[in-house]
Amino acid sequence: MNNMKKVILSELIDTSLVRFEVLRGNATASISTPYYKKT
Repeated sequence: MNNMKKVILSELIDTSLVRFEVLRGNATASISTPYYKKT
């Protein structure tokens, strides 16, 4: 029972970390490229 909780917790942390990295990557990409270059 305790092991299951640990596995679920680690998986949740992993997915949230990956999501955070993707969000941060998108933010830095949009910041580094000027707006007029996108359009």
